[in-house]
Amino acid sequence: MRTAKMLLSSLALALLMWSPAQAQEPAKATVNVTGQWEFQLETQRGPMTTRISFKQDGEKLEGETTMRDQAVPFTGTVSGNTITFTISRTMGERTFEMTYTGTVEGNTATGTVTNPRGSTPWTAHKIEG
Repeated sequence: MRTAKMLLSSLALALLMWSPAQAQEPAKATVNVTGQWEFQLETQRGPMTTRISFKQDGEKLEGETTMRDQAVPFTGTVSGNTITFTISRTMGERTFEMTYTGTVEGNTATGTVTNPRGSTPWTAHKIEG
């Protein structure tokens, strides 16, 4: 009985010393995506290719793409080698968001874009920068 109490006391002390903030520390950016990238994805209307420009500062990501001859800025994050960014698009009175999430390996990346109509895979490669 005494051994069980000592074991429980030791476990309680270990849990008190453990910091959840340390355990959930976000991964720092291990890639740099700054530059021009060419993205390919399948849409309901067939294959689509678009260029996206990124500027990365640590884990902070800013970018721009062109849609219907208009520059569309966006923001996102880079954590480890994971990239996430959301592009808002307005068509008439409707606005919807496309959230890109993916993994970067060198000058290539793969992932999924999610919008109100569902998700589709994408691939990308760095073309300059």
